[in-house]
Amino acid sequence: MTFFDSVTGKKLFNGPNERDAETFLNESKEIGYLLFKDVDVDWQNVRLLVNGNVVSVDGTFLGRAAPNKTGVNSYAINLSSVAGK
Repeated sequence: MTFFDSVTGKKLFNGPNERDAETFLNESKEIGYLLFKDVDVDWQNVRLLVNGNVVSVDGTFLGRAAPNKTGVNSYAINLSSVAGK
């Protein structure tokens, strides 16, 4: 699945990678946001700010960093900020 900036149409996330779609959906349902990992992020178009906010390079607020208990980076992304295909 590919997810795009709902404002500019730029690609932001592609995946899930390194996990199946069912795991992605279950993790996302558990926290109430789309939950992406580092390998899913298109870093050409996404920025992680020092305050933990995740934004597009054009300034669209996407969500927050949400590292898990083992320190793996995850990103809780608001569904209204992305369009999927």
